[in-house]
Amino acid sequence: MANLYTAIYSFTLCLYMLASLLFYLDFKGDAEGKRLLFYAGLSLKGAFTGLIMFMLVRFFAFRYFPAYTFYETLLLLTFLGSLILIILEACHHRFRRILFFTLPLITFFLLLAGFFPWEGVELLPELKSIWPFMHIFTIIGAYAIMSVAFMASLMYLLVDYLLKKKTRVHFMERMPSLNTLDNLNYILVMAGFFMLTISFILGAFWADRVWGSMWEWEPKQTFALITWIVYATYLYFRIMSGWRGKSISILNIAGFITIIFNYFIIRFIFSSSLHVFF
Repeated sequence: MANLYTAIYSFTLCLYMLASLLFYLDFKGDAEGKRLLFYAGLSLKGAFTGLIMFMLVRFFAFRYFPAYTFYETLLLLTFLGSLILIILEACHHRFRRILFFTLPLITFFLLLAGFFPWEGVELLPELKSIWPFMHIFTIIGAYAIMSVAFMASLMYLLVDYLLKKKTRVHFMERMPSLNTLDNLNYILVMAGFFMLTISFILGAFWADRVWGSMWEWEPKQTFALITWIVYATYLYFRIMSGWRGKSISILNIAGFITIIFNYFIIRFIFSSSLHVFF
């Protein structure tokens, strides 16, 4: 079984790397655009299919959906991030350029999974319920959406900087406009914030059934609240105060930093209780 896991994982990771490379070459314009873009998209869809197969193999092997260990949440993060990119690619041709920046980050999540134990775990009785699964699924979904929004903000700052410096480089002609990036960023943050809020509600309901209290000020809970506040601030200033552009992009980046801190740092330094795995 270990050999099968390694083979499917390695093949899928190679396809993600190939897709990242092809999108990069297309972005640079070193080959015939339409043909190269077609193969880049095909590689991404092949990698996505391979990841689905890999997760199905785990499901049938361990009899639970792969979403509970840190390794499995990285798989889920890659899966949902890839799904978002495929949707964006299908929505508008300008969004395809976002994949050049974002797909390497999604590929990195899958690569990182290879450094953690792949074995399944015996789920605690409290985890054998639909509620913890939905809680995990929605929060990882929020993280995936915010990852794409983070890269869109970086793209905005890069384009804004080059325009102000009046730097005319080749790839500027292929980048989405500042307005497109700003609006996409807003839509993504709105969707991610909705998922994050749903995750909070599901987590509170689950905690009340397990702990007898909806809130315990556990480290991951507390820092997740900080993340929620940062993104709520983003939406407040974007909607109520009309913030756009550079300032709101920086605020979005700050929100993503809190996600990274909670997902990685808090997980390994302060992991406890029901968050012992993820």
